[in-house]
Order: sequence, then C-alpha cells, then structure tokens
Amino acid sequence: MTIVYIDTVNGDDVTGDGSYSTPYQTMTQADTGLTGGDEIRAAKTTINTLSGTLTFTEGSTSVTTSADLTATVAADDVISRRGTDEGWYQVSAVTSTTITLKVAYYGPNGGGTVTGYHMTLPTAADCYHYPNTGGTSSTSRIVITGGWDLTTQTRDADGLTLLYSTNTTYGCIYTGASGDYLEIAYFVGVNTYDYGQTFKLATTGSYFHHCYSAGCADTGNLDLGSFHYGVLEDVVVTGCQDEESVITDYCIDTTLTRLCVYSPGSEGIHSGVPGAGLRLIDCKVAGQTGTGGSPSAFRVYNDGAGSFIDCESWACDQHYSLYNTGGCYIHNA
Repeated sequence: MTIVYIDTVNGDDVTGDGSYSTPYQTMTQADTGLTGGDEIRAAKTTINTLSGTLTFTEGSTSVTTSADLTATVAADDVISRRGTDEGWYQVSAVTSTTITLKVAYYGPNGGGTVTGYHMTLPTAADCYHYPNTGGTSSTSRIVITGGWDLTTQTRDADGLTLLYSTNTTYGCIYTGASGDYLEIAYFVGVNTYDYGQTFKLATTGSYFHHCYSAGCADTGNLDLGSFHYGVLEDVVVTGCQDEESVITDYCIDTTLTRLCVYSPGSEGIHSGVPGAGLRLIDCKVAGQTGTGGSPSAFRVYNDGAGSFIDCESWACDQHYSLYNTGGCYIHNA
C-alpha cells in the first residue's frame, strides 16, 4: 500500500515528494500512479474551541457570544456547534457580542447555548483538488481522508481538513473522468465563486462520507450528477444562496443516507433527470426558501429518485415537489 501526504496550505506540488515531512499541496498531484488500496492523507486544519459560549437561534443569522471573539474569529471563517447532523457555517461579520452568519442557522437541535468551534479560512483560495486516478472496485478504492497530524502520522478522531476555492470549474474537490472507486472523507469545503460547486462527484462506485459544505456563492454546493453505484453517508450542506443546493441528476443505484441540507436556495435536494435506483434514507432539509427552479425541500422530476425513507423537512416553503415520478416510493417522509 502506498501512502501519499498533502498539506493544502503549506505543501508544494513542485518541491514536495508526498512524504509526511515534504508533502504535496493537492490531491491532483498526489494521486498520480496510485491504485486501489492506496491512500492520500491530508494535513488537518486546527479546530479552535471558542471562549465562552455561543447561542444559536434556529432560522437566524445572529449567534450571540458570551465572550468577545473579535480577535479570534474573522469574516469568511467557519464556525460550528458540532454534533450529529450539525453543519459548519461561514461567518459574515463579528462584533464583541455577535457573530453574523452568511445564512440562517438550522440544525437538529433547534438552537441553544453551546460550546462553539472555529476554523480559520485558508489563504490558498484556488487550491482545488482533481483526483483523476481511481481504484479498481468498491472493495479496492483509493482512500482520500482529511484530519491527519503529519508529525505523528495519525488521524485525530474528530479531525477535519478545511478546503477553500474560488475556482470556476473544479470547486474544492472535483473527481475527474477516471476518478472512480474513491473513498473521500473528513473534509469541509468552501467555494465562493458564482456557480462553483464545493464538491462535484461525477464518479462510479465511490464512497463519500463525513464531509461538510460550508458555503457556496450560487448553485450546487454538492453536485452528485452521474454519481453512479455510490454511497454517501453523514454529509451536511449549509448555505446555497440561489437554486439547487444538492444536485442528484443521473444518479444510478445510489444510496444517500443522513444527508442534511440547511438554508438551501429554492431547492434543497434536486433530482431532476432520470437516475434509476436513487435512494434517500434519513435525509433532512431545513430553511428552504427562494423562487428559482421549483421551490421545495425535495424536488423530484422525471423519475429522478427511486425512494424516500424516513426523510424530513421543516421551515420550508414546500416540502415535496413531485412531477412525472412513476415508481417513486415514499415511506415515513
């Protein structure tokens, strides 16, 4: 098994050699020559425990702080209360008593006063990642994970790697034409370019889990178009400021479990082009609003989804928009 290390802030694709002491900067460079069973390990981003407490209010962009955090948190950074089905939110402004988010907070716990966590936005704005080499099967994937301590070569149990891109095409992670049979986990993505997806996963047989999209300037935080025969679990998407937040066009025989979408645009999870056998299990959408497309938490058109099981939505203009959906199965949703 080959292990290649990257540091998205301090690594270098020219002078690096992929070792933990001299890492590359991007997955694009790191995956050259890899095959199923090999790994790419990304250096963790420091997660700061904030002083005092944060008070989140469901449906509000204002987070009250018990301590002055103006020296710690800056605009465009990301904060979270962490926990099951909780997301990361990008910061708009900070005062001595309030953090203003770019989109309204929603979550499974409905707000409250908690310990807060913070990551500083990286300065490498165009550091996109384009893994174009894949594994060989669903049991022999190339594994790409964040949250690694490169000094000890161990992954922190709660470790994450924050990615930031303004790239017009690739977003933060874009799987290439040959990037099939990948496992991607433990990343937080922010893409501030108009129409730039945070994660674009046109891949077959891949496993995408424990990732977060914390900001997208326009359409498609998470684009799963042509995500075939894949599995997605424990992914949280926050803050799409226009139309579709999650796109699942052309998905075939794919299962999405515990996908949470908070403060999307006009469509939370969009399934608009046929994709037989798409299954949504225990998925959540909250705070959907807007006028573009077909406003709804779950938008299904033309047999775009096969089944909804134990899904829920709240604080939305419309929960389901179903059109020409022969064979669509809905249970406890």
